Amino acid sequence: MRWIVRILSGIVMLLLIVAATLFLIPTEEVARIAARQVQATTNRALTIEGPVKASFWPGIAVETSPVRLANAEWAGEAPMIEAESLRISLDAASLLRGDIRITGLELQAPRLRLERHKDGRANWDLVPATSDAAGDAPAARRGILLSEARITDGELSFADGVSGARYDLVHVGAVLRLPDLAGPAHLALTGQVRGQRVAVDLSASPAAALLSGDMVTAKINLAAGRNALGFEGSFGHTPLKADGALHLDAADHAALAAVLGLPVPEVPPGFGARQATLDGRAVLSPDLRLVLRDGLLILDDNRLRVNADVQTAGLRPSVAATLTAETALVVPLAAGHGGAGDGQGSAGGGWSKAPIDLSPLKALNADITFAAPAVTAGPFRLGTLRGRLALTDGRAVVTLSELAAYDGRVSGTVIANSAGRGSARADLVVEDLALQPLLRDAAGSDRLLASVNGTVSVISSTASVHDMMHRLQGEGRFSMGKGELRGLDLLGMLRTLDAGYVGEGQKTIFDSVSTGFSIADGVLRADDLTLSAPYLRVAGTGTVGIGSQILDYRLVPVALQNTDGTGGLSVPLKITGPWAAPRFQLDTGALAKPKLDAERARAERRLAERLGADAENGETLEDAAKRKLETELRRGLGKLFGN
Repeated sequence: MRWIVRILSGIVMLLLIVAATLFLIPTEEVARIAARQVQATTNRALTIEGPVKASFWPGIAVETSPVRLANAEWAGEAPMIEAESLRISLDAASLLRGDIRITGLELQAPRLRLERHKDGRANWDLVPATSDAAGDAPAARRGILLSEARITDGELSFADGVSGARYDLVHVGAVLRLPDLAGPAHLALTGQVRGQRVAVDLSASPAAALLSGDMVTAKINLAAGRNALGFEGSFGHTPLKADGALHLDAADHAALAAVLGLPVPEVPPGFGARQATLDGRAVLSPDLRLVLRDGLLILDDNRLRVNADVQTAGLRPSVAATLTAETALVVPLAAGHGGAGDGQGSAGGGWSKAPIDLSPLKALNADITFAAPAVTAGPFRLGTLRGRLALTDGRAVVTLSELAAYDGRVSGTVIANSAGRGSARADLVVEDLALQPLLRDAAGSDRLLASVNGTVSVISSTASVHDMMHRLQGEGRFSMGKGELRGLDLLGMLRTLDAGYVGEGQKTIFDSVSTGFSIADGVLRADDLTLSAPYLRVAGTGTVGIGSQILDYRLVPVALQNTDGTGGLSVPLKITGPWAAPRFQLDTGALAKPKLDAERARAERRLAERLGADAENGETLEDAAKRKLETELRRGLGKLFGN
C-alpha cells in the first residue's frame, strides 16, 4: 500500500505544479510578445481584442479573443488577416526557467485578404520595421520556433488589380512547420476554389531567408484535381522571383476550368485532350516575366521543343515562343459532316452544326513561330511545316511560310477572329499539288490524276461548319497540266451519244484544265472552265453548292474538230445532284438543235425564193411575205383602174 500512496502523492504534486504553472503564465505578456514580434517581422500591427486566457490541454498555451493583422496602407481599412481566435503554444521547460518560447500558433476561422495593386505592389510584401523593434527582431524571432502553426476552416481571397481577376479559396486548412530558423520550413495547404479542391505543398530552406523574402532552395507543388504544377530550385517572394526546374500536368480540363472560372473547353485530339505536360527550366523575374528554356511540351501524341517568354502583367498574358515538333505533328480537323439528319436537303447528312467556340483566342496574346518535319491533319498527310502565329486581342493570324503537301507546296495566311459571331479568312497559294493522293485522302476518290496550281481567297463566319460553308464568299483560279480523269470517257460519249461511258475502265486524258471562280453565299460559280485534250475541247459553266453540297454544272465538249477549229461533234453533258451521287446526262436535245436551226433556215430561204421576197433588216419571213403581197395588190389594182 505504501507504494500506491507514493504514486498518488506524486500525481497530486504534479497536478499542483501544473496548476501553479498555469497561474504563473503571464498571459498578457505572452500576447504582448507575440504582437511585438509580428510587428517587428511584418511592420503590421497585430490587434488582440478581448481577454487572454491560459490553457494546459493538449499543451500549455495562451488563447486569445478575435485578432486582426493590419493591411497595407494602400489596401483599405479591412485587415489583411482576421480570425475568431489565436492559440499560442508555449514551451513548458522554458516557462519553468522563466523564459517565454513560442512553439506553435493556431488561427481559428481566419480570413486572409491578399491583394495586388495595379502598379504591382502586393499587400503580402511584409517589410520589417526600421525602428528599435526591428533591431530586436533577430532576438524575437529566436523566441518563435514553430513546431506547428495551423489554420483551421479559413478563407483566402486574392484580388489582382493588374489583370482584374479575383479568386476565393474557402475551407482552407494549413499547417506550417518551422522548428529551426536555420533549417527547413514546410507548408501544407488545402482548400476549395469554386467547388474544386486545391492543394499547395512547399518546402524551403533556410527558414529565416524564407521569412525575410530572400532567395531560398525550395520545392513547390500545386494540385487541382489531376492537374499538377511542380517547381524545384531557387525561390524568393519579396519580390517574387524563381529559377529552377518546372513541371506542369494540365490534362484535367474540368478542374482547371473551375479554378480559372472558365467554361470547360472541348480540347480536340492533338492539343491535350488526353495528355498535356510541360517540362523545362523556368526563370521568374520580379516584373512577373516568365522565361522557359529547353522545354518539352507533350500534347497527346505531339512532342514539341519549346522556348518561351511569357509576360503575365496586363489584361491578358503575352507569349513569345518557338515551337519545334520532334515528330509528325498531329492536328485535328473539325468534323465535316454531322450525323443523320444534321444537314438540310443534302445527301450525306450535311455539314456539322456543332458550335465553333473561338473565345479561347481571347485568353492571351502571342507571337509564336513553329516548325514540324511532317503534319497529319485529319485524313491528310503533309510534309515539312514552317510558319508563324500572331494572336492579338482575340484575332489569330497564321502565316504559312512553307507547307509541303502532295508533291507540292501551300503558302499564304489563315485568319480567325473571335469578335462578334466569329469569322475566318484564308488567302492561299498552291503549287504543283498532286490531286490524286489529295482527293483520295479527302474524299476516298482517286479519279483525277494531275497537278494543280492556283490561288484562293475566301472569307466566312464561324458559328459552325454548316454556317461557314453556307456563308462562304471569295474567289480564285486554278490550272492543271497534263492529266487523266478516270471513270468518265467524254470522247466515247460523243462518238456514240451514249451516257454509259461512266465507271470502271473509262477515262478522259487531257492536256490542260483551267478556270476561274467566284463564291457567294456558299455557292461556287465557274463559267470559264476550259479543258484541252487530244481530239477534244471542253468548255464548262455552272455552280457547285459548297453549303448545300449540290452540283449543277454543264460541260460542252467538242470532239473530232478540224485543224482550223471548225466542224466536230458536240453534245453537252449535264452533271447534277448531290456530291455523294452525281448524275451524268447527255443533252441530246442540244445536239439536234443546230440541225433543226439549219433545216429551218434552208426552208425559209426556199419559201422566200418562191415568194420572191427578201426579208429586210429586222423583218421576219412572214412580214416579208405580207409586204410582198401588199406590193403586188397595189400593182394589180393600178392596172385595173388604168393607172
